[in-house]
Formats: sequence, C-alpha cells, structure tokens
Amino acid sequence: MNAAIRDLDHPILRRSKRNIKKPENYTTLAFSAELQDYQHPTFLALETLAEAETKNSPIERYLPEPLSFKAVMQCDPIERRGWLKAITSELKNLIIDNKTFIIPKEVPPGAKVIPTKLILKAKPTAQGTLEKLKARIVARGDLQSRSDLLDTYAAVASARSVKLFLATAAQAGKIPHQMDFIGAFLQAPIRNAKFYVKLDSRYKDACPELEPYFDTPLLLNKSMYGLTFAGKFWNEELFDWLFSVGFVQSREEPAFWVRYNKHGAYIKFLVYTDDSLYFSSNEETRKDFEKEICSKFNITLGGYAQWFLSMQISSKPDGIIVSQARYALNIVQKFCNHTSKHGVPKFRNTPLPPDYSYSKNNRPSTSSEKNLITTEYIDLDFRSAVCSILYLATVTRGDLAFPCHKLSRACIEPGLKDYEALIHLLGYIRKYPNLGNKFYKNPTESPSNTILEKYNIKPSQIVVFSDASFQDCPDDGKSTTGYMIFTAGGLIEANSSVPTPVAMSTCESEYMAAARAGMAAAHAYMIYYDYQKLGTKDYDFAQVTPEKPPIIIMTDNKAAVRLSINDMMKKGTRHIARRFHYVKEGTKSGIHTVQYCKAEDMLADIATKSQISSKSLPQLLRAMHDLPKHLRVQYGDKQSPKGSEEKQVASTTG
Repeated sequence: MNAAIRDLDHPILRRSKRNIKKPENYTTLAFSAELQDYQHPTFLALETLAEAETKNSPIERYLPEPLSFKAVMQCDPIERRGWLKAITSELKNLIIDNKTFIIPKEVPPGAKVIPTKLILKAKPTAQGTLEKLKARIVARGDLQSRSDLLDTYAAVASARSVKLFLATAAQAGKIPHQMDFIGAFLQAPIRNAKFYVKLDSRYKDACPELEPYFDTPLLLNKSMYGLTFAGKFWNEELFDWLFSVGFVQSREEPAFWVRYNKHGAYIKFLVYTDDSLYFSSNEETRKDFEKEICSKFNITLGGYAQWFLSMQISSKPDGIIVSQARYALNIVQKFCNHTSKHGVPKFRNTPLPPDYSYSKNNRPSTSSEKNLITTEYIDLDFRSAVCSILYLATVTRGDLAFPCHKLSRACIEPGLKDYEALIHLLGYIRKYPNLGNKFYKNPTESPSNTILEKYNIKPSQIVVFSDASFQDCPDDGKSTTGYMIFTAGGLIEANSSVPTPVAMSTCESEYMAAARAGMAAAHAYMIYYDYQKLGTKDYDFAQVTPEKPPIIIMTDNKAAVRLSINDMMKKGTRHIARRFHYVKEGTKSGIHTVQYCKAEDMLADIATKSQISSKSLPQLLRAMHDLPKHLRVQYGDKQSPKGSEEKQVASTTG
C-alpha cells in the first residue's frame, strides 16, 4: 500500500518506538500533496480507498454528520477519508471545474463580504445503507441583507404537486423518470449584481495548492448555494431555456412544464430545485428530450424514479406507490434509541393517547416540574422531533397530520404530557412505518372508491373527506377541522387545523371543515387539470368549473349537507361568516357537490381526533396503503419486542 495511505492509519514510530503526536494537518497534507494533478497515483489511490470504504457501508457510521471542517479532522481515519474526499471534490468543482470564483484586483469600499459554511450530508439508499457522502460549501444566508424591494422568489413543486404528478403518470400508464442537475445553482450565471464571498482559511490544510482562494474576498462569477438570489438565478436560467425550446409553463404550478410536438407526442416535466421528474408518451420522445437537456446542463440521468425527496417511488402495472418507511424509522432512531435516556419507545396502536388534548394548563409551571423535564428529556429535542414528523405527515403520512397539529402548538414550552404524547407518537411510527400512498391506474379499485359505491355516488377525479371535532379545545372551545384529498385513489393531502371562529353547533363546525376542504380541493383540481390538459387543443385557460363529475366532498353531518344546497337561514346558522359559504357557492356553480356518509366511513376522522385503536385502525388502513413485502423495512434495534406484539404488527399491517 502507498506510504501516504499507510500514514493515515498508523502512528509514526521512530527507532526508539516512542509514539509521537501528529499535528492535525499532517494527514490532510499527505492526502492532498498532489491534488493539482488529479491523475497522480497518490490521489487516485486515496480516492479509490475512500470510495471502497464508504460504498454500501452502514449509514449509522457517518451519523450524525460533522458540523464543521474541524469536526471532520477529529473523526476516525475511515470516516475522515470519506468526508475529505467529498470536501475536496466540492472545492475542485467550485474553483477548477465550474470557475465559480474570480480573485478580484480590489474590493470596492463598503462591499459586504459574505462568509461561507460547510454542510455535510450522508445520503442513504432505499435499503438504508450509505449511497454517498456529500459536501456543500454555501454562503451564510443569515448574514445576508434581504430587501423587500428585490424579488427572490423561485418556483419549486410542493409535495401535493409531486403526488398529483405521480397520480397523472399512474392514470396514463407511464413510469416516471428522474434527473439530477449537478450543482444546479452553480450552473446559473450572476445576473445584474455583484457578490463577494470568503472561503474558510482551514481549507488550505486539505488543498494547499488552492491557497490563494482561501481567506480572501472572492467575486462570484456564478451563483452559489446559500446565496439569497441563487434560487431565482437558477430558475431564470432553466426556465428561459425551457421557453426557448417550446415548453409551456403551468399557471397553477409554475414548476410544471409540458411540450407537445406536431405528432402529438408529449414530455411532461416537474422541477424541484435541482431534482426533477418527467415522463413522456413514448420512448423516442423521452430520449430526444434527455439528449437535448443534457447538451445544455450538467445532468445525471437517474432512470426510473425510485428515490425522490426522501420518497421511495415504486411503479407497478396497476399504479404507483409512494412511501417514506426508511425516513420514518430514521426519525425514531434519531430521537428515541438505546443510547437515549428514555430508551426505545414501546409499540403503540394510536398516534396519540386517547385522553391527550393540548391545553395551556399543560405548560410546566413549577420549578420541580421544569427540573423533571430537564432531567428526563434532556436529550430529546421536542421541536426538532415534531418538525421532522411534520415533513413525514406532509409528504406521505396523512395519518400524522392531527398529532403534528396538536404537538406543534406545544413547541415553545412543552410540558410533561406533551413529551409523553411525543414518545407515544414515536412508538406508533415505529410500529407502523410501512404505510404509504398508492395511485391507481384504475381508481375504481381503490378503497376510497368503495365508499362512494356504498352510497351510490359516481366516482370523481378529486374526492375529499372532511370532518370536525366539535369544541375539543379545552382552552377556548374551538373545533378541530380536518380533511383528506384523494386523487387516482391515493392520498395527496391531509390537513388538521383550528378555524378562528368558535362553532356554535356540530353543523357549523362540519360546515367550516367542508369549506376549508373545498378550497384546498379546488386548487388541487386546477393543478391536476393543467397536468392533464395543458398544451393540448382542449385546454381552457379560463376554466373555473371542473369537468363532470365535479369534486366530491364527503361529510358525516346531514345538517351540513342541507346547508350547502339551500339558502334557508335559521337562528343557528345565520351568523356563519361569509367565507365559509364557499361551500354553498361552490355547490351552486358546479365546482363541487357535498355528499353524506356515516361516521364509520369518514376517513378524515383520524385527522380530527384521538380515538381508540378499534375505531382508528380500520379507517387508517383504508386511507393509507400497506406497503408490499419488497418495500417494507424494519426497525434496526436488536431488542425489539417479541411474541404477541410482533404478531399483532404482522396481522394489522401485513
């Protein structure tokens, strides 16, 4: 083995066999002695060794990621080699390949120089092993001034838009592909502005031959991650090109583009910053598009979409399945594991304890209670855990919308009951990680459609279940409202919230829930309409009324249904705020229709209240999709519960 490599692992020994403490920069100097020549045997040997050591290794070895370059140098040799390889690749990409920086002759007086920060990330595969170690040098966003007069908006697809796009592909019988723009922001030139940044002086320990670029003001030649305007510059660069080659942009979802050729073949393209999904009417059109865009931008083609924004995508002949099982278990492992004081959470059948309710009275009031929280939950970051689960609830796990809504209200000053409820929720996620959404090629095969058939309701492109929990807030008597929107048989959005007015009856609370559901469904329909019709001769730019049949809003309150179809005003309803009469106006104009279903068929129940498992589980398994065996994951601890508890998991979710 090369001597430079051997020195990284073993202490230096003299003839007297005395150990000598190495300086911190010793190993990095050996690592980068010939970095300027990227074909030098020393560099290639180190790069090959680092790649061999990191490929398919357990991702837990690299978690949590180091927070600075100094922390990288304190890692063990194998981890250090992997992170240094990622850092040197990032520096090479910025300075040599991309020519992001220019060393100015002078810096204008008063010009602000923005410091940079090193961000390190261990990216997992779908199987939970390490895919690659990634380093990104970014501009410090917290030290940049933001003027209200300057527009920094950059369009990205929302989670709802991504799921609607997959639903569109599923119904068209197409398999979506994905691509990654390599260093997307770095491919966008700076437009009509000058920005100065400074790289950390410690990078010279890794790349001494690039020392002139460190600890000195640099003029940005191209955009950079972390820059306030980076997203806007990249949007302008990409969108200008898409316009130039004949693509049409959606008004409702600016991140969606479509192009039809003279033969009627299409390519549909959805952008999320530097990642994108696309599918086409035929293989030839897709390959022509890939060749065309690769000639303009530096891109990695990912083939069939399998892993997108922490979502695992599985395309089958009967539809597309989206899940975040690995991400769900990573949350549990991060906040409740064998090393934490409260240990691994027990399996739970419900997201929250049935008797839990957020209240101001739950805040810690005495010093003994505060000390108990500090002692018992010192290693549990309440806010971070709730926000991590909130992302999971937003993207694929609509059944977590209600607990996230309640616990997020306690983030500022959580009490003992709130901590207990959070650990209960983590136990629920641990027991039921293998749930996701399925978008059917034939939506009549979906569980939500069986409910429509039960009540002799014709299926629609958009089906919404809305529900309310009347005056369940113990502090102010407000009602929790919630809804679940289904497209192509799959859940695209779930919401749980508390409207401002205090409802005076169950009818009023259900009516307010239906109004919120109807407004969200109307926007979802407009996006879905663009996905299907934009670029065709049938596209109606001014369309405001859905095609028949309209949006279906399901509610379990007959009085709310009657209120939506007639103008009769009574003592109990005449005070209802005008904005909630969107339900009635939408019914009259044909945007939606409100239908009744029994409480046992109300899928949105799990978005408005805590229930015992015998009531919540049947609704859960109809609202969510139980993952097939090849997509399922298991919690990685060796001391998982045995016996009857595991049998219950298998019988309930498998």
